[in-house]
Amino acid sequence: MFRIGLSSSAFLASTPEDVLARAKSLGFEGIEWAGAPHLGAGDIEAAKRVMLATLRSGLTVVSYSPLYRLAPGGGKGISFEAILGSAREIYAPVIRIYAGEAQKGQRGDRAAFIDELRRRGDEAGRHGITIALSPNPRSLMPGLRESVSFVEEAAHPFIRLVWEPIPADPAGFDLSALEAQPELFAILRPRAVAADGSIVALESAASYWTRIITAFSAKPGPRDIGRFVLLGGIGDCRDETLSADIAFARRAASVPEAIDRG
Repeated sequence: MFRIGLSSSAFLASTPEDVLARAKSLGFEGIEWAGAPHLGAGDIEAAKRVMLATLRSGLTVVSYSPLYRLAPGGGKGISFEAILGSAREIYAPVIRIYAGEAQKGQRGDRAAFIDELRRRGDEAGRHGITIALSPNPRSLMPGLRESVSFVEEAAHPFIRLVWEPIPADPAGFDLSALEAQPELFAILRPRAVAADGSIVALESAASYWTRIITAFSAKPGPRDIGRFVLLGGIGDCRDETLSADIAFARRAASVPEAIDRG
């Protein structure tokens, strides 16, 4: 089983207190704190306030998600040490980041990236924190197959993936990796997007999303509070869609086996 969390990036114009109040009223069990504008990396006093407010709300911290792109030889922008400091302060079990872009004309990107990935995994792992990478079409990990390949090669106990659909990726809606290797995925981020780009309820493709959620539920290992389905994309703050998705995810999780595996 899993619990259902909300990414604070769904409410970019809201204060952390307002985000928590909305999450609680909608029935979420956990929260992912985005970096800007809710929790800037390295702002320890802000992290303490956010952690206290989260505890008072009765919610669990799912993950910390600063805008950080891991790249060969080092990350871009924010200091990873600052990110780790904030994640530790809010007791985040996961830091969710992205891969950076490959440098044109530079050889050895893959090996250098995996070395950096292992190094950051070592740093986070010393504090019991897992790094979860979200694929991005404009990065070294543009799709699910490449992402799985990188994580398998890194072979690090504190390096995992985020499963989410990637419309630009031919395998972006493929269930095979999740069904075959659910242990590689730390977080599930289900999102249904209409042809016009708008976010729609997961129930619009009920059979597909039931398979996804069931596969994630089958992930081996302890069934603890650290296993989360994360809802709410950037600016996706419509209460009716979020409420419908929570209800659907809970119904799908009660299905004993994935349907329509053919």
